Amino acid sequence: MTRPIGRNALATRVRAQADSAGIADQRMRLWVGAAALLQVLASAVLEGAFPAFYVKGGFALELRFRRHARASQDIDLVVPIDMASIVAAFRTALAGRSWDNFTFRVKDTVREREHVMQVSVQSEYLDGPWCSLIIELGGGEIDDREMVEAFPLQPFGLRDPDRVPCLNRFAQIAQKLHAASDPSPQNMRYRDLVDIFLLDSMLERDDAKLRANIEETFTRRAQHPWPSPITMKPGWREPLTRMLNDMGLELTVDQIHGHVVELIARILGIEMATNFEYVFMVIEGWHQVPDVTSFAIKNDDRYNTFVRMTSQEGYRLVHLLRYPSTTVTTAMLAVLERPKPEPT
Repeated sequence: MTRPIGRNALATRVRAQADSAGIADQRMRLWVGAAALLQVLASAVLEGAFPAFYVKGGFALELRFRRHARASQDIDLVVPIDMASIVAAFRTALAGRSWDNFTFRVKDTVREREHVMQVSVQSEYLDGPWCSLIIELGGGEIDDREMVEAFPLQPFGLRDPDRVPCLNRFAQIAQKLHAASDPSPQNMRYRDLVDIFLLDSMLERDDAKLRANIEETFTRRAQHPWPSPITMKPGWREPLTRMLNDMGLELTVDQIHGHVVELIARILGIEMATNFEYVFMVIEGWHQVPDVTSFAIKNDDRYNTFVRMTSQEGYRLVHLLRYPSTTVTTAMLAVLERPKPEPT
């Protein structure tokens, strides 16, 4: 039997790999611990001690894009278990199981958050502390899975784990589009713009599947309809700029936002000129059928904004599309464009 690599030697290799990749030592250490944890859970699934699951959220992006993704604060797991018993099932799955001399235990602190149970997990290697992992456990169906390559551990003297079930890329883009387009003034989901950019630009595209997932997500959540415009909210630009700098992405906030707007247009079948900037706007009509002397469009704030942008700000109307919604049946989606300003 091969002698396992020592704890100090493993830590040294992690530091060396982190320096080579240009990321923090702690982030690389978490990747190693998380890879082992997910392998333990996969073993529990094979033994019938835990149901099938998948990873979603920021850590699913780290699995796909490694250092190109933003560092995630937790690991989101979706498990088809009732929330009242999900933590107990997770504890049982970890108890008495190990992988390549990694073991895990759930700490006493359990927090109930919106739709999830958050637990802290202590990872140990060769009976010594390795890292702490924050796990968010949420119940739900697990049909929308695809397998993603696990974080490779062979460079550290460990076995490479199996591929990891993750939320499929199309469902993940759809969920992030829904979050980023939330019209609430309190919406601070600016990070989703970067995630959408990575998923759409770095993975193989299938716009038919993407549109189906988007329409299903917006219909099921029934909070605001698809397509909803994504506008830069107050307070987004500064943290987005810092985030892009921290990630080493040589892109501006406007380029990231423009890519997401272009994605929506692409899904809707709208061609966009590269030297123009675009705005999507909802224009709502009256619910009753107007006669020839009536104005069919509601004279509300959105219409006033439309008039201001087309009469004073240099935009022109290029497309007027039916705006599908179960709650707003008399609206249209207006697509406005204007030439991009000349670079200074």
